[in-house]
Amino acid sequence: MIAPDFRIRKAEKRLPSIDFFPEQWYGFNKLDIAIFGPGPYAENLKEMGKAHFHSRKRPEVSFMQAPTPVSISTINRGFYNDGKIPDIIDDSLLQLGYIIKVDCGIIHFNGESGSKSEFVSYNDFLNDGTQSCADFACGGLAKLLECPDEEIATKLFLIASKKSSHDNVKIKNFNRTKKSETGICYLSSADDGKLEVGFGDPSLSGYTLGVAYDVIRRK
Repeated sequence: MIAPDFRIRKAEKRLPSIDFFPEQWYGFNKLDIAIFGPGPYAENLKEMGKAHFHSRKRPEVSFMQAPTPVSISTINRGFYNDGKIPDIIDDSLLQLGYIIKVDCGIIHFNGESGSKSEFVSYNDFLNDGTQSCADFACGGLAKLLECPDEEIATKLFLIASKKSSHDNVKIKNFNRTKKSETGICYLSSADDGKLEVGFGDPSLSGYTLGVAYDVIRRK
């Protein structure tokens, strides 16, 4: 005769649930995108790396930061889809990744685990101040973030135009420096409602977009 087992049957640990944004394409992959925050940039990245539950099809999923063009595209879709995507940059700020300011320009680390970097000279964009949406979109900073190989950053132009009735953008804190400084690049709303593209301390609280890790890993 087998003795009865009186040990407590402990509950399985439940993973935190997470919602996805509408799917979008990046290259040849459909991306599952989620939002993390608000919190400092490093904390949001740490949360991305944890396992999350979405559905029976995706019972355990972890994330890495969305490539910067994908984050920009997601925000742009939010303006043109009847509010189905939260207006992150009105409520807080969107963290786009690390920026290093050096003596001759800035280096931006793209969201894909920070492994890809792009450089632009200070001479190729307005470092601090206000400029028209069109001038901003054709400048080196906007193209660095969205499309380094294109002539105009179309999605940032659309975001800036939709945000501002005055047709201008505020650029903040990209001033020249004699020694290197590391911070984050972010999108937010200036006090007067303009789109603000800024360089800030990584401790600034905001949101970061992540993509499901298994999709990016297959590329």
